[in-house]
Formats: sequence, C-alpha cells, structure tokens
Amino acid sequence: MQPTRPELGITAAPLSLAWLLHQDENIISIPGTRNRARVTENPDAADIVLNPETVRKISDLAAPGLAQGQTRCCDDGNQKPSLIK
Repeated sequence: MQPTRPELGITAAPLSLAWLLHQDENIISIPGTRNRARVTENPDAADIVLNPETVRKISDLAAPGLAQGQTRCCDDGNQKPSLIK
C-alpha cells in the first residue's frame, strides 16, 4: 500500500481500515493495536473518503490469495507457518 499512502497523507493503518469500510456497508472492522498512538488514529478511518480509483488500486494489491507466509500467532513469540487466503 505504500504507493497510495503518501498521496493521501495517511498511514497504512487508517488507509487499510478505510478501504475495508469501502467494501460493503455490512462490514465492520475490529482493529487491534499495541501502539497507543494507533488507538486514536484508527477511528479516523471512518471519516476517510476514498475515490473509486484508490479503492481499485488497494483491492488489486490485496487480492485474495496474494498474501502468504509466516505469521506470529502465539504469545510466546514462536513462529508457525500459516497461509493467509
């Protein structure tokens, strides 16, 4: 998403949430964070208006099946392979 962020002047977190909210009126995002600054930044995503071209660009980057790899899934920090689909 980096190519889109600078032109909008927002960080990836609210951009991702704004994109998610533009997908369907029945989608509700439940963001999580470990960073106190993000707690106040994330709700701002509800006020971000994305034009159709920006939504399309992000949708192309976030197409189902493109992301895969390892993710940290456990409190003890162990890495376990996980495919994201």
